[in-house]
Amino acid sequence: CGREGVERVARKVVDSLAETAAPVPDVGPVEVRVSVGAAVYPDHAEDGPTLTHQANVALGSAKAAGRGRIVVAGDG
Repeated sequence: CGREGVERVARKVVDSLAETAAPVPDVGPVEVRVSVGAAVYPDHAEDGPTLTHQANVALGSAKAAGRGRIVVAGDG
């Protein structure tokens, strides 16, 4: 899969959710926005806990950058 595959799948998820507005009774349509942080085995770690940590760090960076962002570990 690698980095390119992760970015491709993440972009499909982000884009498909951005196009969806869920109707909420008495409120109207609600937009859904996501941020994605990812880490790739074995590029970013060789064990589960470290890989999860790297993905969480990437997610924090994606959230800080704004909605709809994708950050792969090592991107900053």
